[in-house]
Amino acid sequence: MWVVPVSGGEPQRVTPLGEAGYKEGLEWHPDGRRLSYMRYLPRPTATGSDSEIRMAYLDGRPTRMLISQLDYWDYVGRWAPDGRRFFFVTVPNGGEVWELHWYDEETDTIERVAAGAGLPRWSRDGARMVWMVERSVSQLWLMENFR
Repeated sequence: MWVVPVSGGEPQRVTPLGEAGYKEGLEWHPDGRRLSYMRYLPRPTATGSDSEIRMAYLDGRPTRMLISQLDYWDYVGRWAPDGRRFFFVTVPNGGEVWELHWYDEETDTIERVAAGAGLPRWSRDGARMVWMVERSVSQLWLMENFR
């Protein structure tokens, strides 16, 4: 992956040349100095995962893995406005129902938020978030004063 300045200049590689696998779901971190992305692995890891979510840095640091859950296919995500939590959709290997999880960068932990849920969207002030839940009927869930 490359970052190209809008005002012109040299493109900057942010992922290693030898990092194989299709990438998608690029998401800027709120600090603007790094971005997360989902990578399809060329072959499953020892844990059985064939996807991972990684972080790339604009300052030249090597990329690092954020999320690679055992027995899950981790997909794309979105950072909360405060930059602490990364919400992502995932599905258990062999499962059919998407789940919404969050990764807490401060504690390096992952928690399940809801089953059948899509990625959240935040209000401009960051005080409210909403996401869709697909069950027997479609629902919109709203959380206020999320911190």
